Amino acid sequence: MSKGFLPMITKPTHINPSSATLIDNIHTTSNTIQCSFIIQSDISDHMPMGIVDSVGISIANNEPRIIHDINKETIVKLDSILKNTIWDSVTNNNDTQGAFDSFFNLIKTATDVAFPLKTAKTYKESKTAAWMSLGLRTSSIHKDKLLKKNLKTQQ
Repeated sequence: MSKGFLPMITKPTHINPSSATLIDNIHTTSNTIQCSFIIQSDISDHMPMGIVDSVGISIANNEPRIIHDINKETIVKLDSILKNTIWDSVTNNNDTQGAFDSFFNLIKTATDVAFPLKTAKTYKESKTAAWMSLGLRTSSIHKDKLLKKNLKTQQ
């Protein structure tokens, strides 16, 4: 693709009885995309779609982080919830802001149910193996910093 952009959506997003076309796109150069998805719904003549990006967050301390549990199973759960959602409060609302607020609340409720909160491991817990010496740990941290610097200069 042009300038290194890759398509994240590769299946038809506009389906009717006589054709199926891929006219809705998400393109990115990110290498942190976990997955892309299309929600089969009749809310529109185009199916809703999205991506899950796993951009890392730098945490300076070792405080536990609360994150949503997003994986293949929970994405399937979200898909099921959204397929069974009644969208009348959005589609029958003549007020644009009210329709958006209703849409947002339906999506937020669905994601809160599908992606439960969990405590993530701290950086120290997830990166330190029992067999790593202080020297290896120091080298690993240095290597990680160089990798991040290299990735920033490539973008």
